[in-house]
Amino acid sequence: MKPTILSVLFLLTWMQIAGQDLKPGPVTKMLNPRLVIHPGYLGGIQWQKHTVTFDRAYYVFDDANRVFSYEEVLALKKQDYVNTNNKSDDFEWRTSLSIVKRQPGRNAPYLLTPHHFDTFPAVISLWNCEIPATYSIKIQRYVDEQPAGDTLLTQGLKIFSIARDIPSLNGKNINFKAIRYDVNRGAQLYKSDLLTLKRAFTNTVMVTQYDTSFLKACDDIGMYVILKLETGVAARYKDWKSISDSFQRLEYFNMQTFNGQGTGNPFRFGSLLCVVADSKDDILLKELNSLLSFYNRNEKNVFKASDKLFAELASKSPALDAVSSSEAEAKIISFIKSKYIPVNAYPIDLSKGTIRIHNKFDFTDLSGTEYHWILNRGENKLDEGKGIIDKLGAQSETDIKIFENIKSFESNHTYSLKITLKQAMQIYSAKEDIELSPIKFAVQALPEQTEIISP
Repeated sequence: MKPTILSVLFLLTWMQIAGQDLKPGPVTKMLNPRLVIHPGYLGGIQWQKHTVTFDRAYYVFDDANRVFSYEEVLALKKQDYVNTNNKSDDFEWRTSLSIVKRQPGRNAPYLLTPHHFDTFPAVISLWNCEIPATYSIKIQRYVDEQPAGDTLLTQGLKIFSIARDIPSLNGKNINFKAIRYDVNRGAQLYKSDLLTLKRAFTNTVMVTQYDTSFLKACDDIGMYVILKLETGVAARYKDWKSISDSFQRLEYFNMQTFNGQGTGNPFRFGSLLCVVADSKDDILLKELNSLLSFYNRNEKNVFKASDKLFAELASKSPALDAVSSSEAEAKIISFIKSKYIPVNAYPIDLSKGTIRIHNKFDFTDLSGTEYHWILNRGENKLDEGKGIIDKLGAQSETDIKIFENIKSFESNHTYSLKITLKQAMQIYSAKEDIELSPIKFAVQALPEQTEIISP
């Protein structure tokens, strides 16, 4: 089959986007360099063991029948805003590929892949929205022991899957607290918008456009991203069948789906969990997943918009669009902040001052967190105090004791108990307080009796 102008254009475009340029020499393009997580076995609810490798492929343009050596030095540096002084995840090692010999009669370019994966000699931290750890990667290349250029990239590693409409990240079930977000609000608002949404306890944004600067902000601040393809996805890929080369087909997908912004692996962003398509064509979705497996080794990266999980998210999540008024935005933020609060307090036995704290964070351990409480009678402060939560892991509950004896309270009055967890939530590079929804109760004529008003 003779190459068409269209196929040549796709190839050149793909090589500009998917390849990392090297200096002139036998190895001219590095394709899709990335860290790959290989999940271990599942014990309880935690991943007990996993392996991380560095995976990549190459384009070779040298027409000469020659032998050359190729060597890489790869250095990693952990970037997380929770503990920036922790250097335990930083390391460097050197790897050499097999000697490469040009195959006579083969037209350039051709694809060269390593004969083995390079396994990391250290434990890698996985990315999640509550502890958004990413890695900066520097790859120094040498051909015949001469420098051949460097590649710099960042990546967040995670393991995402969905089973029975329940999403799982890094071996743990998670809850989406979502909002539909319009990236047309502008790049100048990305960081401030995401910080506002984070403080309102949102952890997921649903978008319809791929934008690398937005995903980078989501990686840094900690926000899950679900990318929904626009209506008419089947029609957009009708030309696939006319593109015989798998890499050209991949780049056609890249250009159509990721707006031509896919400089390498679009799933290098830890925040991008999956793609949602409006098509009900199972064969098309299978092809989409097959193409995306080049970028991301998950079994499934593309899901149906009609699946229960995504249909409910789309229908129930509020929207922050490009034309929202400031008043409308304030109402949305107030609504989601009350709806998505990650820690709740419930009265268990007010006669003894016992309160149950429910930690709904998926990954954040609140053990050792200091809490402050204020007891009001009507509008007047009656008492206050503080304490330490002994043990409260993610997705768990514990009881604390606020006051000793409700008999000292006056009857026929309404009281409210406000509890604040100090520095309980990571927001970018700082920790901030969480104010829990107040508990309101009334003491009846008999001091031992109380009526819970809220929650």
